[in-house]
Amino acid sequence: MITLFLKWIKDFSSEINVVLPLASNQNCIAIGAAINGVPRFVVSKCLIYAGGGYFGEPSTQILKWSIRNWFRHLLLGVFSKCLGKPYAIIGVGAGPITNRLLRNSSVKLFNGAQIVAVRDEESCDYLVKYGVAKDKIILAADAALAMDSDDIPGAFKQKAKSMLAPLDNKIKVGIHFTHDNSNQEQQSQLQNELIEFAKKTPNLGFVVFTDFLNPTDILSSDEKIAKKIVETLGTQALFIPYADNWTMLGVISELRITVTTKLHVGIVSVALGKEVLSFPHHQKTPRFYKQIGMQNRCTPISEYTPGLLGELLNGALDNEKTFELPIDIRNAALNNKRLVHNFLREFV
Repeated sequence: MITLFLKWIKDFSSEINVVLPLASNQNCIAIGAAINGVPRFVVSKCLIYAGGGYFGEPSTQILKWSIRNWFRHLLLGVFSKCLGKPYAIIGVGAGPITNRLLRNSSVKLFNGAQIVAVRDEESCDYLVKYGVAKDKIILAADAALAMDSDDIPGAFKQKAKSMLAPLDNKIKVGIHFTHDNSNQEQQSQLQNELIEFAKKTPNLGFVVFTDFLNPTDILSSDEKIAKKIVETLGTQALFIPYADNWTMLGVISELRITVTTKLHVGIVSVALGKEVLSFPHHQKTPRFYKQIGMQNRCTPISEYTPGLLGELLNGALDNEKTFELPIDIRNAALNNKRLVHNFLREFV
């Protein structure tokens, strides 16, 4: 998501230097930004909270999330207000926030912003319920839905094609499974049913990928899941570890279907016209599929029932039509770009 906002900022003016205050050097490189660190943020002219769901809590470990969110997100806004620095909150999801301190601090943050745009009606409803002025909130859509394949640089498209060359004679299905400590029985069932389905459909090639940069040599839980699937399926599958955002988007652009447990992998797949099957851990994810009229493609992992994956995959494979995002949703997503440019025009 930050990569997309960075592109929009550079489209406005290539002379603007973008600072990612809390990003590591490795993440800066992966995202395509050149500057990080809080000292550089302090001397910057303004702050943009880019799209994402970080103003809505997960289903588990809420206290841990609340503490992390305060230091990782809200504190930058507090600093901005103290320094008289204008800030905008654009394309975010919000709510629920049950921690009273974090909720009240979030309300102050939103009410103090020069621009507030949320990605769905539920986010708007939560913010108004908590105390954010309704007339301050612009209803948009997820910013990633403004993307299409033309936004992906040609070099990264070619890189993705080369990486996926071993599966050239197969229909490519992307697999992106993330681990969660809850609903482990359903997670195992989903993974096992995928493997069984793959063995019965040798014409399919499975592209198993991750969406975060692992700075260590120790496999993460998500990477262990991916490795298990690929090792079991052999030459019918490839493992594509995350390297950078554009490479991941290039890979997704080559797929026919994406199966994922995470929201933004599903969103960019939809934006690129792919069939998506979503089995999310997070309570915020079904909002998106409801918004675009694809509720039947999203089943929370907690509600997973035996045989569902095979049924949905067969349905997706039988559907030869390319998914087209409703034009009003696309325009609402593009409004995020216009808001970014309006903000920069006034304050940079």
